[in-house]
Amino acid sequence: MALIALAALGMAFAAVPAYRMFCQLTGFDGTPLRAEKAPGAVAGQIGVRFDANVDPRMPWRFEPLQNQVRISPGAKTTIYYQATNLSARPITGHAVFNVSPFMMTLGTATISFGIALTLTSGVPVYGLPDAFGTIPAPPLPHRA
Repeated sequence: MALIALAALGMAFAAVPAYRMFCQLTGFDGTPLRAEKAPGAVAGQIGVRFDANVDPRMPWRFEPLQNQVRISPGAKTTIYYQATNLSARPITGHAVFNVSPFMMTLGTATISFGIALTLTSGVPVYGLPDAFGTIPAPPLPHRA
């Protein structure tokens, strides 16, 4: 039992660096992927819209100077935003994801579940061992 506890403790400490490495390799959780050289523009164009939400309690006006651009995938462009402090004191802002990584993960899991149901016509997948999904735990004490 002590060996299992030590293994669990070791896995807990290894989880953060392992997750960071996974995110850096896959670009998951907003981690940008880097390339030595951009592949360049490809045929066709896409439209990109820009958003700038500000907490209503923050006395700022924050907006993109262009609301939308059309660009070829892979092409480089620069977009500018303008921030105006409407108060009499200096304020520092912090940019955050419009959709949090947790919500994105939850949405992806829901979509994956829907795809699995569609592919199996709603029939559960059988053939897994009975112990699959069982979490080993010590028995709970019962109150009399």
